[in-house]
Amino acid sequence: TGVTCRDPDQNVNHLIFKLENAFKSEHVTAESFVWVIDFAGFSRKDLGVGIARQSLRLFQDQYPERLGCAFLLDAPVIFAAFWKIVKPWIDAETLRKVRFLRLSDIDETLSLDMAPELVERIKTEVEHSRDTANIANK
Repeated sequence: TGVTCRDPDQNVNHLIFKLENAFKSEHVTAESFVWVIDFAGFSRKDLGVGIARQSLRLFQDQYPERLGCAFLLDAPVIFAAFWKIVKPWIDAETLRKVRFLRLSDIDETLSLDMAPELVERIKTEVEHSRDTANIANK
């Protein structure tokens, strides 16, 4: 939601910056992370094979054991065709960690693998990112 830059290089650099800062933080003790990709506001112009390819390479080549799980939240129907194109590039171990999820099922699905306080934190982050008042401040 609120994406203003669709340049693959800039987006991957931003992702690297965020990951490195998270891993260096004194508040982070986990060895792996959960990546929630929220598709709220996703449209055809967001179907960038370049960003997908670069992000996949980044996770598979630079952070192979860091990805605990990736949740693709509310992926639209249009994403299904894109997923078929991208899926063959994904390493089998990484592919095993990818799960599609609907917001209406977030409690039930995430509670299977996560502590309740983490589920609440993710829900709060999703609500915050979808709040139109916050989008302008990103």
